[in-house]
Amino acid sequence: MAIGPIVASAVRASQSAGRIARTSGSGSSASGSSRGGSSGAVSQSSGSRGSSSRGGGGSSASSAKAYKKEKRRRTCKTCPDWRYEMGIRKLGGVPYIYQWHHLFVVAWNRGGSGAMPTYSAFPSSEGASPGLSGVISGVSTSDSVKKVEEGHVPNPDDSEDFGFLKAHISPDYYVSGEVDPSNRFITLKDTNRNLTAKLAAESMIIDAKRIKYVPTGPNSNSFAMTIAEKSELPRRKPAGDAPGSGMRL
Repeated sequence: MAIGPIVASAVRASQSAGRIARTSGSGSSASGSSRGGSSGAVSQSSGSRGSSSRGGGGSSASSAKAYKKEKRRRTCKTCPDWRYEMGIRKLGGVPYIYQWHHLFVVAWNRGGSGAMPTYSAFPSSEGASPGLSGVISGVSTSDSVKKVEEGHVPNPDDSEDFGFLKAHISPDYYVSGEVDPSNRFITLKDTNRNLTAKLAAESMIIDAKRIKYVPTGPNSNSFAMTIAEKSELPRRKPAGDAPGSGMRL
């Protein structure tokens, strides 16, 4: 059973449950809107990038109870403790030319609490635009020859500068900002091994490199495939154009 079939009811539960209470580490972003700028710390907030159907609002006892019930529904007593999945979310594109997607990794504690820590990445700077020529050039270039520029310092005067690749770790998929009814998933591995610390460590390693974000790679797709591979998971993704997914960071 993949995550996809339980999205609809889980989204409704997360709407009533609200965001999971969490404490970010030193230097971490406090909200998705603050992910830009100079900090290289990993963002641990839910962000504002995904579907509006994800959890939001209050923290009442009834909300907490609803969320607890939803997490229990995700568990499986006879399953391996963990299922690792690669998710794909549809983004924009160039009409009649190209449609691309965003990849992210979900660690589903099926045999335990039902929690779904989620690992993804986004550009550190808001509002930049790659321009049509940049997109066409990027998608027509093989990932194998694209450059990885580390130590990038964003130029606020450059409208095409997206800043650097910033890791985003959420305690649960349904408050990650990744939820969308059209998301698709592929199972990478079912195992009793807890790889969440490894996934987080690999995320922070990439985050610390301040790799220049390029919409067609290196990007979030490069990030997701790299942390999966370095955490001993198969380098695999659902079908769909995902520029940058062939790059290793």
